[in-house]
Amino acid sequence: MHIELFLLVISAMKTEKGLALQDLLTGAYEYVETIDFKPQARIYLLDYLATTEYVPLSNTTIAPKS
Repeated sequence: MHIELFLLVISAMKTEKGLALQDLLTGAYEYVETIDFKPQARIYLLDYLATTEYVPLSNTTIAPKS
């Protein structure tokens, strides 16, 4: 799944369920931790979760304080 599609799914879940991105990522992380993955697969999944958190933040701007 491409990251753009994944972000659209996350956005829809946030709207439909009223959840914050952090709540969704925390739930996904907790679920991943319950499964016995090979180290390479675990690294890939955790990196994907980190990218999911980083991408929306990279598209934001913080207004300077006046």
